[in-house]
Amino acid sequence: MNITEQLKKKILDGGQIGREEALLLKDAPLKELTDAADEIRKKICGSQFDICTIINGKCGRCSEDCKYCAQSIHYHTSCSETYPLLDTEQLLEGAKYNDARGVLRYSIVTSGRKLSDPEVDQVCESIRTIRKETSIQVCVSFGLLKEEQFRKLKEAGASRVHCNLESSRRYFPSVCTTHTYEEKIETLKAAKRAGLSICSGGILGLGETMEDRIDMVITARELGVRSVPMNLLNPIPGTPYEHNRPDRGRSLPMRGHFPLFDSLSLHTPCRRQRTDGRPWRSLFSKRSECRYLRRYADHCRNHRRNRYGTDQKAGIRNGVAQWLKHCLSQEPAQTREKPLSPD
Repeated sequence: MNITEQLKKKILDGGQIGREEALLLKDAPLKELTDAADEIRKKICGSQFDICTIINGKCGRCSEDCKYCAQSIHYHTSCSETYPLLDTEQLLEGAKYNDARGVLRYSIVTSGRKLSDPEVDQVCESIRTIRKETSIQVCVSFGLLKEEQFRKLKEAGASRVHCNLESSRRYFPSVCTTHTYEEKIETLKAAKRAGLSICSGGILGLGETMEDRIDMVITARELGVRSVPMNLLNPIPGTPYEHNRPDRGRSLPMRGHFPLFDSLSLHTPCRRQRTDGRPWRSLFSKRSECRYLRRYADHCRNHRRNRYGTDQKAGIRNGVAQWLKHCLSQEPAQTREKPLSPD
């Protein structure tokens, strides 16, 4: 039995793999690694997933110097749009639109180091209205808030907090200098103490090593993170990372990384059902899984020619939107007898 099979069995038996064990997988054959990860995914998560949409609740003029970000005041980019925190009517409109289409989560994301107390009070009113008039779950990404502020958001109806670690503790000072890794960790701990579930992942392609990526996911696991978003760097002209590529420089190739993260993750069930009993879409089945992924890849390929053009964002949005439109037009999934927790 090779090391991949040994570690797969360990996970399927309820165990967790450590850093040194994970490092042994980085050179495993791709097919061997993906097959093992897929078996883990099928047993623990099944073939269903939920969709979380985001709305840019406050845009531009960010005081932080994250080297990948187009909204930072430290860099000259094509992102010239700025606006204050959206009002309740605007946020509710987006929530209703997504709720009507079966989306489970609606995340309000704001620029800046953190929202002020008056802004937190304002968005709490918006969240109360959204929860009253829709069945969608509300997630928030408001920066480095304190526990008291998270408690207000929890009482208003928010269910999850997002704050990305971005990379490992070792590499993070190369990504941002205006706040620390410890501040991010304390933010996540404060949200958890307030009774909120937490979402935290990172960006691949910042110049980090495989060891950094493994350390980041292990840190997320130690914090009790429920959702781990993994993003690929979109190099924005004008930022320090404008010439970065995920497969160049100090970064290792993407080949095989996502199956490795799957092996390291918490493996809590990811299947969800709307709390109102209405079915949502199961996009993957044995016969359709590859077809959907190929269609998604085709859409991204068709639209990435706009990556550095003036309509860059529109191109990316259109590609993903067309894929989701196709997926959501398919036959509905079977409903579950017992709805799962929205967490």
